[in-house]
Amino acid sequence: MNGKKRRRKKPRSNQPKKIEEKVQSKAAQASEKLSEKKDENSQKVHSKAEKAKDKTQQALLALKDKLGNLKEAGEEFQSKVSSSNNHQAKVKGMKDIKGISNIKKRHAYQGPGRCEKDLRYQIF
Repeated sequence: MNGKKRRRKKPRSNQPKKIEEKVQSKAAQASEKLSEKKDENSQKVHSKAEKAKDKTQQALLALKDKLGNLKEAGEEFQSKVSSSNNHQAKVKGMKDIKGISNIKKRHAYQGPGRCEKDLRYQIF
């Protein structure tokens, strides 16, 4: 050996304890960070769920209003249609049908070609 002294190594009795302490402290820090992140995420999830609930309720209320308006418009349309059908649904009675005395005679028309055509239209 060229003049260099060899140093004696000290026994490593304290080193395993220090390593164990470091690992435990890092595990504790990781556990704290994990619990903090868990709390933050749960708060975010709850706030977003509340927002989604509010938006859904607003959309449902708007839909309910639109459906109510649509129902009213449908009922109004139905009443208009049924009232207009009532006027057209009248059945002619005996008094409404023209009789023989209401038919004009052939010689009352001017021109020979128009007599038969006009006679057909005058019957009903």
